[in-house]
Amino acid sequence: MKENNVPSLYEKLEEYSKENFYPFHMPGHKRVPLFDRSYSIDITEIHDFDDLHHPEGILKEKMESAAKFYGADQSFYLVNGSTAGILSAISAVTEIGDEILIARNCHKSVFHAVFLRKLKPYYVYPNVLEKIWINGGISPIDIENQLKLHPNIKAVVIVSPTYEGIVSDVKTIAEISHQYGVPLIVDEAHGAHFIYGAQFPKSALECGADVVIQSLHKTLPSMTQTAILHKKGNLVSIDQLKFYLQVYQTSSPSYVLMASIDSCLIWMKENARVYMMDYDKKLRKVYKELDKLKNIWHLSSQWIGKSEILDWDCSKIVFGSRLENWSGERIMNVLREEYHLEMEMSAPNYVVAMTSVMDCEEGLNRLVNALKALDQRMCVDEKERMNLNLCHKVDDKWKLSDTIKEETRTKQYPQISPEFWNFEHEIVLSPYEASLKEKELVSLEKALSRICAQSGYIYPPGIPFIMPGERLERKDMERILYYQTHGFEIRGGLQGEKNYIYVIK
Repeated sequence: MKENNVPSLYEKLEEYSKENFYPFHMPGHKRVPLFDRSYSIDITEIHDFDDLHHPEGILKEKMESAAKFYGADQSFYLVNGSTAGILSAISAVTEIGDEILIARNCHKSVFHAVFLRKLKPYYVYPNVLEKIWINGGISPIDIENQLKLHPNIKAVVIVSPTYEGIVSDVKTIAEISHQYGVPLIVDEAHGAHFIYGAQFPKSALECGADVVIQSLHKTLPSMTQTAILHKKGNLVSIDQLKFYLQVYQTSSPSYVLMASIDSCLIWMKENARVYMMDYDKKLRKVYKELDKLKNIWHLSSQWIGKSEILDWDCSKIVFGSRLENWSGERIMNVLREEYHLEMEMSAPNYVVAMTSVMDCEEGLNRLVNALKALDQRMCVDEKERMNLNLCHKVDDKWKLSDTIKEETRTKQYPQISPEFWNFEHEIVLSPYEASLKEKELVSLEKALSRICAQSGYIYPPGIPFIMPGERLERKDMERILYYQTHGFEIRGGLQGEKNYIYVIK
């Protein structure tokens, strides 16, 4: 089935599924067809199948069962992903124009909620892990200081775990929030698997959060777009939450997706104990091999207790090179092109491989063997670089040709500085106030000290490094140039001409 000689999406997907690319990315089912009868069971709200937005039958029973299992007062199926849950939760606890406290490393959906509700945000910033430059945890003290300074804050929103598996001290943050009568919303999109294995951190729900949103499709065997929202305690109105879940979710929810949620939860309840033990064994083997590498570092439990990190999710295999000329994007491209291993994401200095209980030993072995080979290649690269530099100094006849010198120069990636990960800015306008102003497109050279008009982020992970209403600094210009130079696609308001940015006129 082709249109204008272009294959259908189904054909393209089927063709890709027959290739030997291994998925170290979401969804967590890793393309294993556990429950695949899609078309024959695709229905609408018909007799005896209940209504997601007014559940009284089977869906009500299923969501009550999920709440009981996860330890929530009430749980809600989400068929528009965690995004719908985050939008609903923030809307349910705020009025138009309210003040809200947000971790600055939250997903873009949190900032979209800020915009839609015309909220005035205050920010807390994650600590940074020195040398590897990954965002650490959120300090409970920073949360308390902001709540003291701004008594009209109506909610606290954080992300834990992060894309890299970093877990903050949710329990203490929840206790502090509750002392001020403020609900805590936790974006736990990457932590739906926590309750199934002792090797994983405690869930935010268990730590006292009021609303927790989890993406089942990220780390569990459930279809893309499936998620779940848990509510606990009395600080969030259940009626408001239900209302906004109807606002932000489709009025025609997919029964295939809801069936996937149900099947996933049933399968995990029945099989988690055995499968998680095997999963833990496989991950331990992977990390044991990664420990032997010389030029490739990896995130591990050694960082727990530093940079406000309470715990770490070992299912996220985060790694990078100790050598400057092997950036995260270069490593990811080599793994894809030469080893047919598709990673979840790359950052300037590291790569994230997402694993789940569905990963097979063969796939994990392929990753380990590829990284071993890359580690050896990095050793050779470094020796050649040192030898060539030495030859260049000792004897003119061994000088590198201009071509080789240029190739070597272009492969060098600038040292990542702490400032690269610093998202702190002067906030001049709220995102909504900024949206009302007239904007203009200017070159980066002329944008310094101007007020940003639209957001900018790399996806994944979808964390804005600049927001509307923030004053632009030199670090922003350098970050944008770095991303553009090294092939990252900047999304948000920075999708226009290269080296240009929208600012308030």
